[in-house]
Amino acid sequence: MSTEEDNGTFRSLQKQTVSTNFFKGPRNEKGFQQVIDWLKQADEIFLVLSHDRKMQIGKDGQGALFLNAYTDISQIQPMLKKGDVIATMTFEGIQRIFEENGDLSYLWLNPHSDSAQVYRSLFTPRHTFSEEEAINIGLPATPPKPIIDLLEDYARRDSSVAAIYFGLMQSNNEFSYLVYIDSPNNHEIVANLGPQIKALYQTNNILYPVDFTYENFMDDAKYLIYQQV
Repeated sequence: MSTEEDNGTFRSLQKQTVSTNFFKGPRNEKGFQQVIDWLKQADEIFLVLSHDRKMQIGKDGQGALFLNAYTDISQIQPMLKKGDVIATMTFEGIQRIFEENGDLSYLWLNPHSDSAQVYRSLFTPRHTFSEEEAINIGLPATPPKPIIDLLEDYARRDSSVAAIYFGLMQSNNEFSYLVYIDSPNNHEIVANLGPQIKALYQTNNILYPVDFTYENFMDDAKYLIYQQV
């Protein structure tokens, strides 16, 4: 992946303090929505760049790549040193990073305090379909019950969800589960579900990754796993 830094505004170093939680909301869906709302309206999202002004990409224990970001300079740990480079970006700038780097899994916001992991689905679909790309969609021989249960449970608690479609996609000889959530809030819902789905992979034997789509390629009753009544 390319790690060239995106267009940001470089800032001089300022005095730092010990980082404390920036967000005051609870650590649940309501609190996570507060994080999403802040990101979408933020004028300055801070990134620490390498000395040659490239993004610094991390890898977690499951091999997923992430980008650290901060709400303000006081959140950056370890403390900045002379010669360190920071850049500020807007939500649109972060979107461009995820669009241009398809193997980035999530943004880790304030990792030393709030530790909010915001998955790429908030910024761009995990999988972008090209006109030339051949895809096949069918039903999985063994549906992943933990994922389907999670999706259905979420839909029952969110009145904006009209329906959920679920299938198995084959693209470029790779398989993944494909999910379409029929809701005007589908981007926010997918961002909320990302950490919960990741947790399921750590405790269950789930064969394939999950792709969310914002176009319904599965408008057929056989793919319907939830419908609002």
